[in-house]
Amino acid sequence: MIEIILFVKYCLKYLLVLKIKMATIHNSLIIKNVTVNELRTSLRLERASWLALEDICQFEILSLHELCSLVEC
Repeated sequence: MIEIILFVKYCLKYLLVLKIKMATIHNSLIIKNVTVNELRTSLRLERASWLALEDICQFEILSLHELCSLVEC
């Protein structure tokens, strides 16, 4: 029973964080410089895409540069 309560609390906390992230998303494009396979380039993405990439990087324990290099291969 305690595990279920803890799980529900975790889910509610995650949904709150997600709601806060979504509330701060704007439609304007953000430009960031990244290094892809030792070549520097710039990416222009919406805030939602940058947030998604940051989440993927955290989950995979990679830097943005490493993730972009993997995608390019």
